[in-house]
Amino acid sequence: MPIVIRILAVLALAGGLAGCFTSEKSLVGDKAVFPFETIVWKEDKGTEEVTMKRQGDHYLFRPKEADSDGYLRFMPAGDLYVAELEFTEEGEVNHLYAILKVDLTAKTVEAYASMAPNNFSEDGFTACEGGMCIDNLDAYVAYGKRLIDDGRPPDSVYRIISTK
Repeated sequence: MPIVIRILAVLALAGGLAGCFTSEKSLVGDKAVFPFETIVWKEDKGTEEVTMKRQGDHYLFRPKEADSDGYLRFMPAGDLYVAELEFTEEGEVNHLYAILKVDLTAKTVEAYASMAPNNFSEDGFTACEGGMCIDNLDAYVAYGKRLIDDGRPPDSVYRIISTK
């Protein structure tokens, strides 16, 4: 079952969007899944527990250091998930993405492909204001799978504290 990507929330809500994988509109939309009503998690190296609650077509949360709420949606992608963070900053709606690998037995979630590397250039993506735009969701999922298959370390690791 999926979990939020705190690093994206912190970067996004702090205005540091350069290099993030993004899109102008939701790529997850009505394909989102909601396995729990509430998820409590924390970043592996952090101390703050964050609670996400399902509200309509998203999970709602607000990290301590954030000035506004974040909305998360999760879409299955084989044995992985696409995570989409939506938030509004200065009146503009933003969408940021990561690929999640979930291990329910270990209660861990590893986040991959949250930031495009320097000089990133692949079919299915275009450089755009605010980061690297995903033009083809399948290409993004394939990129995330390659990172995992190549043994790259995750961008972030999260611990699932509890679910309801």
